[in-house]
Amino acid sequence: MKTINTILKSVGLSVLLTFTSCSGFLDVTPHDATDDKNSLETISDYDMLMKDPYASMRDVMGSYYILLPDIMSDNLTLCYAGRLSFNEFFNFNFNSTTFGVSAMWSGAYNGIMATNKIINTLEGETNKFTGTADEAQAKNILAEALAMRAFLHFQLVRLYGKDYKTASETDLGVPYKTLADVTLPSRNTVKDVYDNHIVKDLEKAKTLMTAEYNQKDNTRLNRKSLCAIMAKVYLTMGKYQEAANNAAAAIAGDGSDIATIEQFQKLWTSPMTNVSEILLRYPVLSTDDVIPGNNWGQGESKTSYKAEYVASAAFVDLVKNTDVRITTLTGVSSGGKNYVAVWKWNGRPGEAAGNVDITAIRTSEMYLTLAEALTELNDDPNALKTLNYLRSNRYVNFTSPNETGTALKNAIALERRLELSFEGDRFFELKRKGLDIVRDERGDEADGGGVAPSLLHLPANSPYFLLPIPQSEMDANKNMEQNKY
Repeated sequence: MKTINTILKSVGLSVLLTFTSCSGFLDVTPHDATDDKNSLETISDYDMLMKDPYASMRDVMGSYYILLPDIMSDNLTLCYAGRLSFNEFFNFNFNSTTFGVSAMWSGAYNGIMATNKIINTLEGETNKFTGTADEAQAKNILAEALAMRAFLHFQLVRLYGKDYKTASETDLGVPYKTLADVTLPSRNTVKDVYDNHIVKDLEKAKTLMTAEYNQKDNTRLNRKSLCAIMAKVYLTMGKYQEAANNAAAAIAGDGSDIATIEQFQKLWTSPMTNVSEILLRYPVLSTDDVIPGNNWGQGESKTSYKAEYVASAAFVDLVKNTDVRITTLTGVSSGGKNYVAVWKWNGRPGEAAGNVDITAIRTSEMYLTLAEALTELNDDPNALKTLNYLRSNRYVNFTSPNETGTALKNAIALERRLELSFEGDRFFELKRKGLDIVRDERGDEADGGGVAPSLLHLPANSPYFLLPIPQSEMDANKNMEQNKY
């Protein structure tokens, strides 16, 4: 296979990935039992507290969100040369006590608690900053808190609830927490979470946030990244005009804010400050307790690298030799066997192995979102134009096939899979479109040999498209109801 041969010959930096166990957020108290340790007096206090939800997401995304949605899909194959980490998710035999289930739940709700402390004091017609020099800043911080609260709940409901479009009026989602008080909440329905909470929070945030707020800071929400979140939400809901409008508002629209072929190779190996491709990132410092690359594999060089998960043979088949995204894969060997490892999160040169900022939203996703929404709105010419902005920055000497109809929709789906691979999107993409998970029968080794996945097919209506509510939450909250398997 020519693609695999190219990957096996690829040259890149060898990194040492050491594994550090994540302690997670598991406890036996409700998720919202957070100490009120921050005194909110000045506008700077609110601004400082607003950093907490980003820290929560940095920790959870670095350990789980960028990995598990690809594990729970057809992009990756469990590598039996590794430690079999997170194999419960790969094999879909997880339960309410499985390591990671609680951390993703509690990590998001910890961030939500911080946003609620801000919202509960700043929301309303008047607050302590009304009529002062800080009034405009207070409105912007309120908008940021509302948007982040919605974004965090969006992450949760996609994991623990059904897809919006297929959910009934009674299908349960997650509790939508709007108060910083300690309570024992029950679960809102999926429809209620989206219709009456996520959308309302985002739309209100959009009316409050100015274009100048955090305009040059991609580590905090600004107007463009807010619109990007709204585009993600509306696309998930199947509201394509709203998705198109917000995706367009998040990008330049002419492809100038997409990383070029030369720039793409540096996205994960150089500082992401002031990079137009990155709409939102979670910075990772050497002093932080999370190293995103640790869960992908360990080893001092490519000749002794133990991958935890490798690119599936079916995924590798999709990557053309003229596609710059082939650089996110590399050939490694361990125990005399060859594998195709993911080389996206291995870290910045000169820093700790696996230490790299976490990309949460990129402009490329917005171009793909806009293109998909336009096809659903029967505007194939502009959808193709939008898609080609991305493809011309990914393929050497790209020439458009000028697809229309089903062929164009398939092309957009393919580019989304390639572009957002290993960034925590694939599982949600399959779930959003109601598609089965169908895995390749070939094994984990580069030539297709080795151990094949034990689970090759998961139907779209399987209850395992939902994670279980953590047992710690069930034990602490009498009003919580478990998903049924």
